[in-house]
Amino acid sequence: MTKTPKHSNPQEPKDPAEAAPRTGQRDARGRSNPVQRVFANHPLFQPGKIVATHGALDLMRRTGTSPQVLLHRHLCGDWSEMDEEDQAVNHDAVQSGARILSSFDVQGVKLWILTEAVSDVTEDGQPKARPSRSSTCYLLPEEY
Repeated sequence: MTKTPKHSNPQEPKDPAEAAPRTGQRDARGRSNPVQRVFANHPLFQPGKIVATHGALDLMRRTGTSPQVLLHRHLCGDWSEMDEEDQAVNHDAVQSGARILSSFDVQGVKLWILTEAVSDVTEDGQPKARPSRSSTCYLLPEEY
């Protein structure tokens, strides 16, 4: 019996030309490669100040949903409940410092997590190495 090496992935195409572009690269149409289901186990960006609306807090309390789990998914790039186009927009926003929106289904109710960007320049007008995020808010779409 032949064993597959542990580092081998039978799902990967044998021909490198068949492989999708890696995260951060552009596809044949010039679009950013949609993010993987989960980017990483570490945050891709800082949340800034974390706040929540009354409706979002009530929903999470009533359903026993962990705000920490949702925040971790948001910060680590797990936007799998959003369509590919919105995932690609979020991926680009991680790089550019723009707003990032996640949408989660919480027992049939949509809950958003929205991270705003503050600025991509320092107080003296110089570009920042990484734009800082002002805040992250849990909210229901009707509270936007």
